[in-house]
Amino acid sequence: MSKQAIENMKDKSENAETVKVAIRCRPLNKKEMTNGNEIAVQMNTKRMEIAVIKPGGDDAPKNFTFDNVYDWNCK
Repeated sequence: MSKQAIENMKDKSENAETVKVAIRCRPLNKKEMTNGNEIAVQMNTKRMEIAVIKPGGDDAPKNFTFDNVYDWNCK
């Protein structure tokens, strides 16, 4: 790659916009609790991660990282 191409890439990256992604997980509502639904998301607000689990299943959780994670205790 030429020096000019590298410089052009640097110029574009300095002016690039970024997207921040946040997630808020709500608690189960009364109907969901009455139906016996289980919570399928575990949140780690310090590490900005969530783990989606299949209640009663043997599958490994699927982990996702966000810019901000808000649990059901946030206001």
